[in-house]
Amino acid sequence: MKKLSLLLAFAIVTNASVWAQASHPVKRPVAAKPEAPAPAASPTFRPGTVTGSFTVNGKKAIFKYVYAFLQQGSFDSDRENVYVILSDAPVTEAMLAEEFGLSKEAGDGKLHAIRVEFNEKMQPGMGDLYHDGFKEMSAMSSQGTHDFAPSSYDGKSLAGKLSAKPQKSDEDRWEYSATFSAPINPKPKSMAKQ
Repeated sequence: MKKLSLLLAFAIVTNASVWAQASHPVKRPVAAKPEAPAPAASPTFRPGTVTGSFTVNGKKAIFKYVYAFLQQGSFDSDRENVYVILSDAPVTEAMLAEEFGLSKEAGDGKLHAIRVEFNEKMQPGMGDLYHDGFKEMSAMSSQGTHDFAPSSYDGKSLAGKLSAKPQKSDEDRWEYSATFSAPINPKPKSMAKQ
């Protein structure tokens, strides 16, 4: 009789357990799906070192990055000139390849930068200024205002002081000064002029 009671109790417990599992299925851990590879980071130039600042209408930006690279000359398409970008934020090849890429970043307040083209005598010519402190537009061009005192240039790197004395153009007042040293990067692929 004891055996029969034990068997009956075992059957009830087993059936209750089966019923509980059927009504409340146990969640088994699901194997994680393999993650998609992260998109490749936009290629960046090798930066150099820089100290200095860029002020527009009293709004000051501190330079943290400097890039030097080769690009087709503005006035002579048969030669590549050295360009220098001084910036408070990283600059990527993708930003330069996009038309108005630097202007857009400046308009959004994400970047304050100066890009200067150097001629064959390594003297500054045309420069582009990117800053959201300008009253009408976040980008403008300036020629003849940039001064450069080189400390070294060997075709692979460039160093010196690049600056512009206080300037007034329309309603805007601006100036900058930077001491830098930078490797000269090769011409980026698909770079657009801005």
